[in-house]
Amino acid sequence: VFDPGANGPQNSIPRDGAPLPVVPFASSPELERLITQTTVEAAALIPGDNDTARQLYLRKHVQLRLLHLMSGQMDRALQPVPGIDPADQEFWQQMFWGMANYFDTQGMPDSSERATQTIAQLKSAAARLQEKAKLELHNVAFCYKISGFGNYQRFKRDEFTPGQPVLLYAEVGNFKSELVADGQYRTLLKSTLEIVEGGPTGRVVEILPLAPSEDRCRNQRRDYYHSYEFAIPQGCNPGPHTLRLRVEDQLGKK
Repeated sequence: VFDPGANGPQNSIPRDGAPLPVVPFASSPELERLITQTTVEAAALIPGDNDTARQLYLRKHVQLRLLHLMSGQMDRALQPVPGIDPADQEFWQQMFWGMANYFDTQGMPDSSERATQTIAQLKSAAARLQEKAKLELHNVAFCYKISGFGNYQRFKRDEFTPGQPVLLYAEVGNFKSELVADGQYRTLLKSTLEIVEGGPTGRVVEILPLAPSEDRCRNQRRDYYHSYEFAIPQGCNPGPHTLRLRVEDQLGKK
């Protein structure tokens, strides 16, 4: 649940937790009529049971909240959209809060403070949307040394002999982290390595299943990587081979 008192800029929120009015982007009878019309149209819609209906429903409610933002009615702009996924709900609330922060020259005269608060809200919005995005792997590479995120030493050539120990580096994106009872964020990923002779459809030389890897951190991780240490299988014949890395986000089911 979105909590303006916890996530919003502290110098623009009164003690009761309600957001202060902001300077309207526009104010006119035409805008008021458009808000009234859009309110009626949004009330007539239901989330629906298919993507088209859900998108139409969400689009109309987002349009309504943009109009409230334009008219300076932050309390209405930040109202949660009922009946949608909690991640989508908080994504839009954080987005509107970030846009309001960017232009809140009354509550935050200092432009650097407005930028700081806007970045915080947009990061929170992106983090919620990442839960629904596809799991991604970046910069997968054979290495002989890994010091940390983005800090690794690659082999000059990916040429190895059977039995040779190697490291594999992979950055993971769009994974899900859950807040647990001790206040830390928990991530749970399970990986499998496959060595295939030739191209992707070649003979499988070896499958290396790995135990699930649990990570706990007091903050939600953004720079997250995995490292794998293994030896080139003895069953590899001379010639090209392919390494296939599979990663499963066991919390996000992807």
